[in-house]
Amino acid sequence: MRGQSDTRPPQYETTEFSNGVTEIILYDEITEGTAFDEEQNEKTVYEFVMYEIKVPTREGIQNTVGTNYDEWLSYAKGQNDKPKSDKEKIEELDLILSELLFDIIPAMLGGN
Repeated sequence: MRGQSDTRPPQYETTEFSNGVTEIILYDEITEGTAFDEEQNEKTVYEFVMYEIKVPTREGIQNTVGTNYDEWLSYAKGQNDKPKSDKEKIEELDLILSELLFDIIPAMLGGN
């Protein structure tokens, strides 16, 4: 997905959600340009291509993405190039559900 911003985006961002999923946004092809605001003042803008993937949360994911950015970018590009099959969707949902149940069942039983 193409994007534009007044501020230069970072190489990547990660957001961990409480459902055990981490969203990773990778930015590529970042270019600096100029545009004009409503009052015709010149301003710097950044255009980029943005790739979003969701993976199961795990410790150290942010460092892993930073250290292996090129591999993650390649993976994200591949994920965005082809639609997921029904089997892949089911496997992804099954993984998310199993991780959720792993957290919920002990809480229901009065554990941590």
